[in-house]
Amino acid sequence: MAKKVISPWIDPANENWIQKEIDIVKDRVNLGHLPTEKAIELICKNKQENRLFQALASLAPMYPLVAFHGAPSIWLSPPLSGSGNDVVVVMGNDQGELRMVGCNFCGVKLQITNSKSISDFWGDYDLCISDLEKYRLLSTFVSENLDYHSLKQALYVDDQCFDNKTMPLYIVYVDSGNVHVWSTPCVIWPPCPSDMSLELVKEF
Repeated sequence: MAKKVISPWIDPANENWIQKEIDIVKDRVNLGHLPTEKAIELICKNKQENRLFQALASLAPMYPLVAFHGAPSIWLSPPLSGSGNDVVVVMGNDQGELRMVGCNFCGVKLQITNSKSISDFWGDYDLCISDLEKYRLLSTFVSENLDYHSLKQALYVDDQCFDNKTMPLYIVYVDSGNVHVWSTPCVIWPPCPSDMSLELVKEF
């Protein structure tokens, strides 16, 4: 019987920036000096962490950079088209139902716009009749809801992703008319492999 492959997003032995932010939200006794990200705070409040990671297992397929003895030293999610792919996950309450939608071929414009024209995201999403319309809605929704803080973070994340050839992830939480955007690189750190037999000191 073939061994079931567990996505690195779901494997609890791995670490990533989302899990670190979840830890900040949940461990206020030890990490209360660190500010929480509102989007992650709301995901934790509604107990949607596992649902998010399950979604990311599909949206952001991960590939290992192999190190010692074939063990992965890091997991990355290369852009599916070669470049330009952004992963967007939008979550929020829609008439009593907690909904989550995602897309992994978005194109988010990293600039602050003065026109926040999308007032009813879920209503607009349900009116979309094609994947292309959904892609455009998700891309525009993120771009139109970037404020100074989230834009500054997104620009930093975008640089990291370009350098490491992995996709940026935008997590968006729609909460009673407020939109909270948080971004992170699709990067996962497994337990660190090692091979101390390669350590040396010598004159060359």
